[in-house]
Amino acid sequence: MSKKIVLLLIIILIIMILVIGGYLALMMVNKKPLVTNENANIINQQVTGNTNGNSVNNNNGSPTNGTANIIPEAENVKKGDKESITSLVNVFAQNYGSYNNQLGFVNFDNIKDYMTAKMKEWVLETYTNEISSKHPTSEYYAVETKVLNINISAFDEEKNTAEVRVSTQREEFKKDSVTSNTFTQELLLNLVKENDVWKVSGAYWQ
Repeated sequence: MSKKIVLLLIIILIIMILVIGGYLALMMVNKKPLVTNENANIINQQVTGNTNGNSVNNNNGSPTNGTANIIPEAENVKKGDKESITSLVNVFAQNYGSYNNQLGFVNFDNIKDYMTAKMKEWVLETYTNEISSKHPTSEYYAVETKVLNINISAFDEEKNTAEVRVSTQREEFKKDSVTSNTFTQELLLNLVKENDVWKVSGAYWQ
């Protein structure tokens, strides 16, 4: 093989390396972070919610379409409490905010041990009746809720209480609707620690 051919091959190889390197560098610059269900549950400083301060005690809360509400996270939360609260809130919010009037209230059965006795009584005896009245089984209705962000906005170690704001994405399905209705809504939760176990004592759709 002549020297000219070898030199030409070397030049072509160098050009290919430069092109590939430039392409990979461009991909790294434009790469966006991947959001998964796992890392979406990590406590985040930014919570999307209604900024008017109104709250309701039932599932009749209207969808939130306001601007993002920046709420500082409580700084005195211990690591163990933060992990317990985040895990509890993630499971609770998804089940509390989901419902299918053809399947009954299995979602509430899944979280009955996550609530205080008083909260459990209200959910199973009062809240379920309110939902059934609003969405009778004669007309199909379902709503699915996903947790986007969790923010521990207040924490009192002496009183064993915490306030948590949960940013959720909710999707409604109705009998006569061709497409589903998707919206974001904030859920405000009051927590209390009973016998070293965190439980939900209040839930308010914003």
